[in-house]
Amino acid sequence: MSVNRMILLLIFGLLVAPADGHAVPANLLDNAGFETGDVSIWTVDAVDSLFGVFGIAQVVHTGTYGAFIEGPVHNEAGLSGSFSQGVVLPSPGTYAFGAWLRFFVIGDAVGNTDAGQVSMSLGGALSTEGTTPANVGSANFVPAPSPPFGANVFMSDWILFSGLFAYTGPGGETAQFTISLLNGDSGRAALALDDVFVAAVPVPPAFVLMVTGLIGVGLARRTRPRSRGARCSLAG
Repeated sequence: MSVNRMILLLIFGLLVAPADGHAVPANLLDNAGFETGDVSIWTVDAVDSLFGVFGIAQVVHTGTYGAFIEGPVHNEAGLSGSFSQGVVLPSPGTYAFGAWLRFFVIGDAVGNTDAGQVSMSLGGALSTEGTTPANVGSANFVPAPSPPFGANVFMSDWILFSGLFAYTGPGGETAQFTISLLNGDSGRAALALDDVFVAAVPVPPAFVLMVTGLIGVGLARRTRPRSRGARCSLAG
């Protein structure tokens, strides 16, 4: 696991389960978990897509509600829809941004790189080039219940899609945060998203010591001698 990944997971853990008496990074997004039951605060560009906020277990990561967007029926490549929100960055520094995502695809599109793609950005900084159902891996898809979903629909595990943005401005400026779903050439995907976040990466000594300790544990495990004949598997 990379150091950036450790930092992002730790920040998300603090956001959803803060320890009493400890300062935690504030989520700078409003209605980040869609717990209003709608898309209040968010700007939604749905193009030809279907979207909404639902209390269905399969689209909720934590809490009561989650958002859902489905690409248009026709297999035409291009933007299916996006969720965006302006975020005021209070001071220079590094900001973590991300969301928990779950793909829904028609059965024959499981593992297909052209079935759809998600991209995410903050202030013009892309988290990656994008993630697709194939990135999740076909083995991590299971049949979605029908109803409420149609026949031959599969859903993936929840995945944390995230990135880091180094902000060098004076502070007080507004950056645009956007999550986009692109339709593919050979299939269409739907997407559930929940627990979206933008938060400053904290740098007090306690946090630095915590991250350093995690890195040390990781290095110790990697350098620990293996017993003869032992095997290591990364599967699962």
